[in-house]
Amino acid sequence: MKAANLIILICFTLCSCTNYLHVPDFLRSQSIKWKKSDKVYILFRHAEKMSGDDPHLKEEGTERAQRLANMWNKKGVTQVYSTDYNRTKETVAPLLESIQQSYELYNPRKLGAFSEMLLSKPAGVYVISGHSNTTPTLANKLCDCEEYPNIDESDYSNIFVVVSNDKGATAYTLTY
Repeated sequence: MKAANLIILICFTLCSCTNYLHVPDFLRSQSIKWKKSDKVYILFRHAEKMSGDDPHLKEEGTERAQRLANMWNKKGVTQVYSTDYNRTKETVAPLLESIQQSYELYNPRKLGAFSEMLLSKPAGVYVISGHSNTTPTLANKLCDCEEYPNIDESDYSNIFVVVSNDKGATAYTLTY
């Protein structure tokens, strides 16, 4: 009897663990979990930028972009999206290099259509690089909520996570 219970416990543990294999350790430490059958949207503002019309990242922005890549490397990222600006593309560049994927562009002026497209995607992990004035709006559209406040122009440290499944959406805010 004890052996049978032990086998059941081991099987349950293995099944539970495999459902959450793609959740990065820093998210598990925040009690954020998802299953392979969930849609997970990871949204963040581009990293620190220089000034100008279409600026590149500053050195600290490049370092922040590398930290993001280290968080998401080999974590089951399905697709990466970026706006067509140097700062957003450079923010996801280290991640793209580490997972050997390319990004898809989206128009930050058409967040309604973009959110509808994202919501129609199959289960997976979708990483989205945006801007201080668009990222919270997009995250709120994805969770059908008002959880995400505007980001101050000087704040580069937020990660918004929306975990969506047939039971609804759960919204998280992290800093890094």
